Amino acid sequence: MLFGLWVDGRGAKAVAAELNRRGIEYRGGAWTKDDVLRVIEEEAGAGTYYWGTWDTAGKKPRARSEWIPLEVEGFVERDVFDLAQTIRERRNPKTTPGRTPSSPLLLAGLIKCGHCGASFTKETSGKVFAGEHPHAYYNCRTFTRIGKSKCKGKRLRVNVLDRLVLDHLADKLFTELLGRGDRGPHGPDRDQGQTPERAGLHGRRPLASAGRS
Repeated sequence: MLFGLWVDGRGAKAVAAELNRRGIEYRGGAWTKDDVLRVIEEEAGAGTYYWGTWDTAGKKPRARSEWIPLEVEGFVERDVFDLAQTIRERRNPKTTPGRTPSSPLLLAGLIKCGHCGASFTKETSGKVFAGEHPHAYYNCRTFTRIGKSKCKGKRLRVNVLDRLVLDHLADKLFTELLGRGDRGPHGPDRDQGQTPERAGLHGRRPLASAGRS
């Protein structure tokens, strides 16, 4: 079923969600997209298990020519398995640069999901412009890995939330700096009558309007 869903055009998360919906478990737990990709890439599924792929002494992978193939009972036809690998390669973010969520996030690890408590991670629409992600979101890690069967998630636009937070911090910082200027150790600051524009603060937008641009 897993390979059938995959070659039929569904993504790893969609396959995981369907398996979970049908009550099919993976090692006693719910499927994630990482589990789906792991099974798809495992050649034992097509009847060949490779022994000695890892050099335990050198702590590094061995060259494929050194692997020892062992025949095992598979659960998917070889041609279907090969087709799945072709599709996997085509969708691989390492060979399709616009889809990788490797860009640093300002709030990574700081936002928690209000539904399940998991950290928020980056989610993209997959549509790219000039190598960038015009539609990038913060979303619940549980939702992005397993699907809405475990958490309904919450999409937050990265550029909007980052801007709100930065504007809030900047507004708080400049407010404190202006306050310190009014209460100098030798009396009121001689420039205390300056407006925010004269103090070089023009151009700062209020926090309330940052998300409406």
